[in-house]
Amino acid sequence: MPLNFKRILVPTDFSDISLTALDYAATLAKANDAEVTLLHVYESYDTHAGINLALNINEIIEKGINDKIADIKSNNKNLWGVRFNSKVVNGKSTNDIIKTAKQLKSDLIVMGTHGASGLKNLGKYLLGSNAYRVVNNAPCPVLTIREKKNNIRIKDIL
Repeated sequence: MPLNFKRILVPTDFSDISLTALDYAATLAKANDAEVTLLHVYESYDTHAGINLALNINEIIEKGINDKIADIKSNNKNLWGVRFNSKVVNGKSTNDIIKTAKQLKSDLIVMGTHGASGLKNLGKYLLGSNAYRVVNNAPCPVLTIREKKNNIRIKDIL
């Protein structure tokens, strides 16, 4: 039975687990002829107003993020043949993941359980705080990825 996902949102903090989530999303996208949107939410602190007058800090941050996304897109073989978009947002991660999922009318969110700041020892038993909040508030199903897999096959879903 086809799952009929057409729009898949993948939040990333560029951690290994979030990039593994992207690989899962690409696999699902190929099977469903779906579009993947990679979302990165960053928090900007405008405490140095004088620096912002001389140069736009957010513009520099976004350029670096977009360069990283372009690198991922061109070097990730799993994305070849997948309709792919990216979005960079300045805000609060959980709120903006949910907001973006609603705006894009996402059918699925695929994300890692722990990002770069995730727990190391207890982490295998618990969801990270961002993943937990997204699972509880998302407007669509959320597939959480716990660990890196080299050979992604989705055969059964429980």
